[in-house]
Amino acid sequence: MTSRLRFLALLALAACSSKDPGSTECVDDSACQLTATCVNGVCTGCPTCSDGTECVRGSCLPHACGEVACGAGQVCKNGGCLEPECVGVNCSGAEVCSKGVCYPRSCEGQACGSTEICVNDACVKLGCQGISCSDAETCVHGACAPKVCNGQRCADGAVCENGLCVTERCFGVQCPVGTGCLGGLCLPTACDGGACPGRQLCVGGTCQDQTCNGLHCSGEDAGARCAGGACVACAGPEKNCHDGLDDDCDGLTDCADSDCDQTACDDGDACTTGELCTAGACGGGGRRNCSAPPGICFDSVGVCDSASGSCVYSPKPAGALCESSSSCVSGKTCDGAGACDGGTAAMCNTPPGPCFAPAGTCNTQDGGCVYMPKAMGTACDDGNACTTGTTCNAQGQCAGGTAVTCTASPGPCFAATGTCNPADAGCSYPQKGTGTACTTSNPCVSGATCNAAGVCSGGSVCPNTNTCQTVACVGNKCVATAKGDGASCGTAAASRCCNGSCVDISSNTANCGGCGTKCASGRACQSISVTTGCTPHPASTTGRCVCAGATAECSRGQICRAGQTSYNNLCTPNGASNCAPGEKFVDVNFCPNYCSY
Repeated sequence: MTSRLRFLALLALAACSSKDPGSTECVDDSACQLTATCVNGVCTGCPTCSDGTECVRGSCLPHACGEVACGAGQVCKNGGCLEPECVGVNCSGAEVCSKGVCYPRSCEGQACGSTEICVNDACVKLGCQGISCSDAETCVHGACAPKVCNGQRCADGAVCENGLCVTERCFGVQCPVGTGCLGGLCLPTACDGGACPGRQLCVGGTCQDQTCNGLHCSGEDAGARCAGGACVACAGPEKNCHDGLDDDCDGLTDCADSDCDQTACDDGDACTTGELCTAGACGGGGRRNCSAPPGICFDSVGVCDSASGSCVYSPKPAGALCESSSSCVSGKTCDGAGACDGGTAAMCNTPPGPCFAPAGTCNTQDGGCVYMPKAMGTACDDGNACTTGTTCNAQGQCAGGTAVTCTASPGPCFAATGTCNPADAGCSYPQKGTGTACTTSNPCVSGATCNAAGVCSGGSVCPNTNTCQTVACVGNKCVATAKGDGASCGTAAASRCCNGSCVDISSNTANCGGCGTKCASGRACQSISVTTGCTPHPASTTGRCVCAGATAECSRGQICRAGQTSYNNLCTPNGASNCAPGEKFVDVNFCPNYCSY
């Protein structure tokens, strides 16, 4: 069986299945044969596919992506060639699908070729994993193909098919009707409507012989390539990537040769620039930008003619305004044929400032008005009422003069310095916030604040913080007069003025019972009015000196009696000998003893 027959047999075997695409129940495509897809739980096949297409997963897919021919048994899906088993299989960016399985693109960090995958740490051609060929054959798209045709060895990267050496990119390729495969591209069999003779194909507008496609010149022609049925010298690596010739004798031409990858090429459209060979095809680049019309009366955006590469602009309709920024005439209109006519001359009566003449002249170079500057020192108005005495300087600016100052604040609730209004030279002063402390016209008032109306109000006249003095406003000053010792002060009955301070003589140790009466060291001052539970304590607002603390050292022999708790944490005397001179010992049943003045 020839390699071609074996390859067709493999394709037929892949298409065979015991599953019925129109009746098998399914959950997803895995339950359906390759030609069907799962729709509403039932495997659904394709309608009748046209020539050059193949039914895969319920869709008719072509065997070529535009001019780029897909490999044997491959179909075109979303602009890329892939095996039918890989339709619907999503691989990561570092992987590629083959026979329905995702394989890595590189082995141990070393990238494989563009048509290879990594299998068991070795780079293998797509579709050739698990296939072993004889030494006289090589695997191409899952089939073993001979390397020799009619005794003539095919070039590297080419195999024998139907008695002719063809590049591996054209082996088993099914191009659409009216085209043939050359260098991995499906090219037309006719040029400019005229059929090419024999097996020639149209390349760049001329018919070229494809019978040499992949032929290896040997013997005395070693180092040559077949072109037009003859062996010509090889030119080394592919340099001209848009002449349709196999310059380096590797069986690949132009962009189909990896030597041309990312090099400039010509896609045949004169309006595209920057095309590059990418993935075996010429593409990319950008369209010529047609945005420079020949005149103002043409559309700003034109259309590029693919044949000539020239930009074509349509004229604007008659009557369309066409004055430009560089024109000294306004109101000009288009005549419908691309000319700009008519209009009114520009008026130059808006000088750039007060230091230029009121009338100017139009500059025909740019359409701008030119105004003569006034002499330096000429009085001028800069438009700011807050400056006076301004004059023209050498730069044509109205400058200098004296600035208006604003220092007459309307009151203490406004800022001391204001700002001048350029329109009328009036001064405005910011109002202080409500509650801001301020000073009234009466120096005896303190605590005044600003209200919402900007008035300084409130406060008090000569506030008195000492109850042992009186304060009055005398001669715009607050004058304080001290009360005498013993004068009542505060709200407590025992509050008295002593040396100008209000103290409680029932508890103050320096003024106990009266001003100047001090308690001895170790004693505290306690009010005689503390009579809770004791009789006959007399009520009094004065104080008495007592031992400070139940366990403290008591002066003059005061101690806490054995078996008796202290009274209010104070020790009580045992007898008159424990009292200080001038004190009277008071013995009270059921209550602590104390010494009384």
